[in-house]
Amino acid sequence: MSLLPDLAMIWIKADNRTRLHMDVADAINIMLYASPRPDGQPGCAVWDLFKAEDADTIREFLKVKFGGKVLFTDPIHSQVFYLDSELRKELEEKYGVVSFRVYQYPVS
Repeated sequence: MSLLPDLAMIWIKADNRTRLHMDVADAINIMLYASPRPDGQPGCAVWDLFKAEDADTIREFLKVKFGGKVLFTDPIHSQVFYLDSELRKELEEKYGVVSFRVYQYPVS
């Protein structure tokens, strides 16, 4: 178990995503409600977590990919990027950085 800060993103629904960011303190996220999915299955949050030690590599990836196209100071702390499946795949293929996906369901 690591007590280091992690990078996290959450997918809530197609039009409402939390951008890439880094927690610099311990955090607990508790979900109280999620709308059911269109197929009737329970709703959930989808977290893509990265190791804290990959932060500099992720920064480099985003600077190379978006430098000059998007205005930012720090690509993580500026919270302007969401790493969709295509960007996560490219990050893994080019830099060897993988995310760990977690599905969070509301507490009952």
